[in-house]
Amino acid sequence: MEEGAFKVGFPNPRGWLAYWQAGTLFVKRASFDSQAKYYDFGSSSECYCNDKFLELEAIAPISTLAPGASVTHIKIWELYADIEYPENEEATQRIIEKTGLE
Repeated sequence: MEEGAFKVGFPNPRGWLAYWQAGTLFVKRASFDSQAKYYDFGSSSECYCNDKFLELEAIAPISTLAPGASVTHIKIWELYADIEYPENEEATQRIIEKTGLE
């Protein structure tokens, strides 16, 4: 990892990550299976950032496939316009309610 870069991972039972930029909220959704095992110490979501960009990752559970089998990991991307910057926890909660994240 380059100097100044940062990465954090965590189990994410809420199933979504979000990033706000200049009045637009980007949301990435993916399912979470509390019974499944995940790589990176159980991380179903990871965030990486450096001085150029931020990456929101949704990680699929660990699975073993037989020859010819397949698995699907669906990620849903959403954009919301005209979202004011949340100055505090109450403002963040209003955005969550407005966008139906929870």
